[in-house]
This record gives sequence, structure tokens and C-alpha cells, in this order.
Amino acid sequence: MPTKAEQVVAAFFSAMETRDEKKVEKLFADDAKIWHSFDDRVQSKNDIVANVHNMRQLATLSFEVHDRIATDDLVAQRFDTIVHVPGQPDKVIPTAIFIRVENGRMVDVHEYMESKRI
Repeated sequence: MPTKAEQVVAAFFSAMETRDEKKVEKLFADDAKIWHSFDDRVQSKNDIVANVHNMRQLATLSFEVHDRIATDDLVAQRFDTIVHVPGQPDKVIPTAIFIRVENGRMVDVHEYMESKRI
């Protein structure tokens, strides 16, 4: 049976695949911090929601999960991020993510992507 954190994270990845910015917004705590290895920046909830909105015109994503470890408040996952851009070959980016969940919302995200493939 999935942990509470796994349920939240699964909903997040589903919302990313359908580019559902309203659902993404609901899944993040207002003060969430999201760090990406490829630019070494910390983004806010609003930044992520804007990214999902902007992506609607450019690309779609899908994810192939290879490994996942979860507790009630943390999910560590290794997966491929697959970027689909019309008229171009898919881009497959090996990714690892660590997501902390509190009160049913994501509060802290660390995402490591193989930067040579971005």
C-alpha cells in the first residue's frame, strides 16, 4: 500500500504529465522550495506553476520510474524524464528526486538531472 507521501508524489507526477497547473499548485505548500541541479536555483511554488503553464505550448512530459523508496513523509525516486516536443526526437533525461511531504503537500524538493542531456 502506498504511503501518504507516495500518494502525493504520484498525484504530482500525474499532474505534470497532463500539465494540470491547478493540481500542481494544490500539491505544493505555499512556502515550498524546489531546487534543481541543472541551474542550482531554488524555485518557489509560483515558479513551478508558471513553468507548467508555459510548458503547455512547448512540450509534454512522461516519466519512467526505475526505483522508489518512501516513508510517510519522504519519497526518493530514480526515473527518466522523457520530454516530447512535436517534430523532434524524445529527449530522455536520467533524474533523481527527493520530495518531503507535510500535511499532504510537498514542502521540499531536490531534483538532480543529468545536465548533459538537458
